[in-house]
Amino acid sequence: MALLAIRVGLSWHAIGDPGLQQDETLFVNAATLRLPGLNLVHSFGRVPLMIFPYIGALKSWLYYPLFKVFGNSAAVIRVPAVVITSLGLLFVYPAVRDLVNRPVALLAFVALCFDNSVFWLTRDDVGPSALEFALKCAALFCAARFARTPRQRWILLLLAVLALGVFNKLNFIWIVNAATVVSLIVAVRYRDRLRAQWRIAATWIGGLALIYAAWGIYYLHYHIGSIVGPSGNSLIQPWADFDPGTSGILSGTWFYSYALAPLAPRAAIVWIVIALFTAGAIASVAVPRLRSLPVAALALTTVLISFQTLITLQATAGWHYVAIYPFVTIVAAYGVYAIARIVLLRDTLVYVALAGAAILALTYDGLLMAKYFDQIGSEPTNAAWSPAIYNLSRDLRHTKGTIFTADWGILNPLFALDPSGRFRELAFALRFPVPGTLAAVEAQVGATPGPKLVVTHVDSTLQFPDANKDLISAMGRHLDLVRVVSGPDHRPVYAVYRYR
Repeated sequence: MALLAIRVGLSWHAIGDPGLQQDETLFVNAATLRLPGLNLVHSFGRVPLMIFPYIGALKSWLYYPLFKVFGNSAAVIRVPAVVITSLGLLFVYPAVRDLVNRPVALLAFVALCFDNSVFWLTRDDVGPSALEFALKCAALFCAARFARTPRQRWILLLLAVLALGVFNKLNFIWIVNAATVVSLIVAVRYRDRLRAQWRIAATWIGGLALIYAAWGIYYLHYHIGSIVGPSGNSLIQPWADFDPGTSGILSGTWFYSYALAPLAPRAAIVWIVIALFTAGAIASVAVPRLRSLPVAALALTTVLISFQTLITLQATAGWHYVAIYPFVTIVAAYGVYAIARIVLLRDTLVYVALAGAAILALTYDGLLMAKYFDQIGSEPTNAAWSPAIYNLSRDLRHTKGTIFTADWGILNPLFALDPSGRFRELAFALRFPVPGTLAAVEAQVGATPGPKLVVTHVDSTLQFPDANKDLISAMGRHLDLVRVVSGPDHRPVYAVYRYR
């Protein structure tokens, strides 16, 4: 608990930095005003169901009472995500203790608490990743309890967690697929026992069938494959993203490079993690006194999730590659344990070796985390994470009228800080203009009654490179520059125009 308290305290430090980001705040409308069409794809009456074609409204449901009670701020958006992740971590220790042993559980727990990929991708929940991580940890806990006491309720709870994970985001089907393969292997291994537990087996098969049926019907009915982008069989393009992306996740540098400033993966750390993972996986099946079906199952789970990420051409970001957590860390922790058991003769020395590994992991994570905290107060190279969003929001609260956003990355954070029906998105209409589009955009803005402002990034911070050129082409003669909003380093980030 002390480690989790430290983790929460570190997460809370400078909680508003970097600035709120577009995808991080995707869920806010469904949790507040529930305005039609603004990140609200499917609803049942007034109840939001899907906030994006492949992202469910589970997070919005959880945040609805929080926004009602505490209002809207960066802290209210980010602190609950930290708490959700920490609650997930609470499941890891007892699960690994029951499946493997106490020393491995402790080492895995310590490593996960301060792993920079888990820390930053759930604190600044852009994936979204916090609920996904917590649900994976809860699923592992249910599986561990079932392994210890094979009762129907643990299977039902495991199925419920897997179903919630798929509803939260469709790519959780990767974890369901891995669980299905692992369960088949376990069924073959313990087939004699399963004959006496046929009701449990039937529940598991029936539950998986329902999950797959719901996922498949939704995926096909709403043509999700065509929405998310192209597909194909070549692995050359995916590998070009998968290799550096996974390396950045394993070494904890991915989020830094993506959001804050360039930072290459730490190759030595990547190879150490891979080596320890490999050692743990091999020991779990090939070393007689270290054989462990649970560790072998977790290693297979990690490999299967990675493979599915690789062959999903649209899965090219850190929040996809981090899907292998917490499993990869648990197997790597077992690798440390296996090596220590093979090399060292006395239990005391094994425990010393594990403690040393934990100290080394904490040292590396601490040094890298300090680098993160040193950078987040500065203006990031990726303007979508600029803290200037807070200055912009404060300025706009003192103005009247409709606010149009002309570049990606502005609308959702503004809405998240001040939920209102006054915001309108122009960015996607301006991104790929076809004949008539620019005229339609100008007509839309001109027909809107009352005062009107148009907000965009300055040229040096554009997310869509031609956004300003297309904005000027569409309505430049009607725009007067009102102000330029700067970030913490006094560098211009946003431009605000009045439409006349």
